[in-house]
Amino acid sequence: MTERRHRHRPGAAEEAPIAARRQPPPPARWVPIATYPAVYAAEIGRAVLEAGGFDAIVEGGEWVGIFGPGFSGPTPRGVRVLVPSDQLAAARTYLAFRARGD
Repeated sequence: MTERRHRHRPGAAEEAPIAARRQPPPPARWVPIATYPAVYAAEIGRAVLEAGGFDAIVEGGEWVGIFGPGFSGPTPRGVRVLVPSDQLAAARTYLAFRARGD
């Protein structure tokens, strides 16, 4: 019987088994931070938040056509911008500073 030789990889002893490796945290719940009258205004709000380093999505404008009245004008339901719940307080503070011009 021949002896098998395993090559030692640098750092291999320190690696944890796959199941024990750190898993990403569960996704945060998305919560509304602002409601806008039209999709284009909500998209601007989303862009402002993303420029500040926050995650943001637009909800409520998907049922109107891209060039329909909902995109270019007011919608009766409004369009919401949502952020992850763990970013809500910081995002509100950021928007308050932006509104003051800081």
